[in-house]
Amino acid sequence: MTNEDSSVENRDNLFNILSGKFLPFWPLFLVLAILGVLAAKIYLSVTPKMYESNAALIVNDEKKGVDESQLMESFNVFETKKIVENEIEVLGSKDIIKDVVLSLHLYASIFESGFFGDHQVYDQSPVQVKLRNPENSRSYEESDEIDFEYVAEKKSIKIADQEYELDIWIKNPNGGSDLMFVENNDAKITKDSSFYITLNDPKIIADGIASGLYVGAANKSSTVVNLSYLDNLPQRGNAILDQLIISYKKAALENQNDLASNTLKFIEARIDEVQDELEGVEKELEKYRSSEGVIDLSEQGNLYLANVGDYDRRIADINLQLSVLGKVESYVVSKNKKSGIVPSTLGIDDPILSQLLQRLYDAEIEYEQLRKTTALKSPILVAIRNRIDKIRPSILENVRSQKANLMASRSTLTETSGKYNEALLVLPEQERKFVEITRKKKSVSDLYDFLVQKREVTALSYAPTVGNVRVIQNAESTRNPVRPKRIFIYALGLFLPLGAGLAWVGGKELMNSKILFRSEL
Repeated sequence: MTNEDSSVENRDNLFNILSGKFLPFWPLFLVLAILGVLAAKIYLSVTPKMYESNAALIVNDEKKGVDESQLMESFNVFETKKIVENEIEVLGSKDIIKDVVLSLHLYASIFESGFFGDHQVYDQSPVQVKLRNPENSRSYEESDEIDFEYVAEKKSIKIADQEYELDIWIKNPNGGSDLMFVENNDAKITKDSSFYITLNDPKIIADGIASGLYVGAANKSSTVVNLSYLDNLPQRGNAILDQLIISYKKAALENQNDLASNTLKFIEARIDEVQDELEGVEKELEKYRSSEGVIDLSEQGNLYLANVGDYDRRIADINLQLSVLGKVESYVVSKNKKSGIVPSTLGIDDPILSQLLQRLYDAEIEYEQLRKTTALKSPILVAIRNRIDKIRPSILENVRSQKANLMASRSTLTETSGKYNEALLVLPEQERKFVEITRKKKSVSDLYDFLVQKREVTALSYAPTVGNVRVIQNAESTRNPVRPKRIFIYALGLFLPLGAGLAWVGGKELMNSKILFRSEL
């Protein structure tokens, strides 16, 4: 007999042994398989189905991607490029998620009673519920269910036999903040229906959303940020992701507007001061013309006026830059003692300083956000604190270096301007006085024109622009649930009982000392 024939015979004998041992129990295996499949079906019917919503956006990263055109940057001088890793943290921050909860009124859950139990409704609800003051903790302390009935014909609601119109504030039956029922235009309810409301603390809802939310970069070299969220109501999952992007953009716009507003206030104050000074100089020149009868200057006086006016304008510009640098230095030095908005860098043509200030501001915002939910000795907070401590000396070194250079330039300009003043002494007294007044007027007028131009540029920063974020995929949920996995549950329900049956039969055979079959002889 060959080895091949022996192998075939051994397989046949093994098959005969197994079939002879387990085949007589086929009714048991059939019953176990049916019970396992039924158990899997029951488990799938009672387990909430989870759908995954996905969205994506592009962040204009300062280290990745393509720069914006100079034309767009000129319209918004306060808009800075971002870092993808930082924006991922901001998108997943509790403040942004809490704004989503408040905007969508997710603290008020509406349920409908059914034959197979109560189930939560979202877009199918005829109304939405919101609180006048969601921050009022009394609304959630020992809050009972609030039963109400929707009257379709009148488009009103009824609570404890008391009927109320929509879009008006009514007293909360459980105490706390007042309630308002708002019509849900997406729902098509044509008959009276009964519902009940449960109110939950927005912080608890935000924590639940954060646990099911994923925010991450598509890959290391990409500026695309992917967002996904699991929810048993796909419409609600889509709404949460869409609102998350809106809230994130709103927070970024508010930050940008705060910086622009701070700069605009500074410019407006300076314009008022310079305008008063300009009016005084014009009146002085008018009085001098009328009293002295001065009509025109000599060619030498015109040349002097042009040169001295240029030097005075440059000195005024340096003084303005020194004033701004002084405010920046004071802000950085006193930042540990008090909070504040990053001061304007108006007139400072140093992108490195602007980037350092923006990084310091972003790092401190990130530190303050994480400090609310993270221990002070957390490695993340310590890393951010170290980063802040490294940025601050760099800013101070940059500011002090610029101040030293500016003061040196101002000293040189002042010395040169002094030479022109000495030359002025040789002019006739009348002409010298006229030149001095005209020079002063030109210097103040140039400064006024400069401030007006900067005010217009700052005002343009409030206009809507393309921004640093562009949505490339709005929230869209999967058609089929991603959890629980039906094939896996059915496979587990089928093979687990069969495996248990095989183990039981095999164990019984091993423990049995009786001869049951002729083949055992």
